[in-house]
Amino acid sequence: MKKTLIAVVLTAAAIGVGYFAYRFSSNHVKLQPSDAQVSSAVQLPSSEASLASQQVVSSKAPVLASSAYSRIYTASSSATTTITKAQEPSVVKSEVKLDWKKYTLKPGKPKKLNGKTYNTYEIWDEDYLEGPNILVDPTDSKVYTWTSSDTNPIPAAKDKAFDKTPHTIVGTMKDGAMMSILLTTDDGNELTIRRLGVDTSGLKSLKIGDRIKVTYTGVIKGNDTSRAFITKLENA
Repeated sequence: MKKTLIAVVLTAAAIGVGYFAYRFSSNHVKLQPSDAQVSSAVQLPSSEASLASQQVVSSKAPVLASSAYSRIYTASSSATTTITKAQEPSVVKSEVKLDWKKYTLKPGKPKKLNGKTYNTYEIWDEDYLEGPNILVDPTDSKVYTWTSSDTNPIPAAKDKAFDKTPHTIVGTMKDGAMMSILLTTDDGNELTIRRLGVDTSGLKSLKIGDRIKVTYTGVIKGNDTSRAFITKLENA
C-alpha cells in the first residue's frame, strides 16, 4: 500500500515538472522574433525608402548649389571689377616698374585713340617730363603706354621702356640748354638728351663739338627718346 502511494506521488510530480517545462519552452519561443519579423521591422516599404532617399539628397542639394553659385559669382565679380579714378595711380605704379620715390605720376588730358578714350598720366622727375605717356582704360582698368610715334597703345607690362638693362650711345654735341643737350649720332639722328638730374661725374667738358657718351635704360629708336630714361653723361 505504501509503495503504491509513493509511486502515485512520484508520477504526479513528474507530470507537474513536465507541464511547467512545456509552458516555459512555449513562452520563450513566443518572445524570440522570427527572421522574417526582424527583416520586416528593419526594412521600409520601397516607396517609403525611395522618399527617404530623396529627402536626404534634397537636403544636401541646396548646400552644393549655394557653394557652386558662390564660386561662379566670385569669378564673375572679379572679372568685371573696375577701379575708381582715384585708385588708378596705385594700379599704374604696380604695373610700371620705376623708382616711384624718384618719379612723380601726374594726371594729363584724356587721350582718344581708335575710338576709345583713356585716362592719361605723365612721368615727371622734378621739372622734367620723361618716358612714355601712361594710359588707363576706364572700362577695365588695364594700363598701357603711348607716344606720338605709336599707332596703338602698348600694354605697360610689355613696354621695353621700363627694362632696367643699361645701354650706351655716343653723339656730338650740337646745342645745349639748361635742362638738355642736342646730340647728333654717327648715323645722323638728332637726340634731345636730358642733362639735369643725371650723373655727370664723368663729364669734364660740355661745349659744341664735344663727343658725349650717354648711358640710358629703355629704348632709343631713331630720333625718338621718349621711351628712354637717361642715367649718365660723360665725355667719350
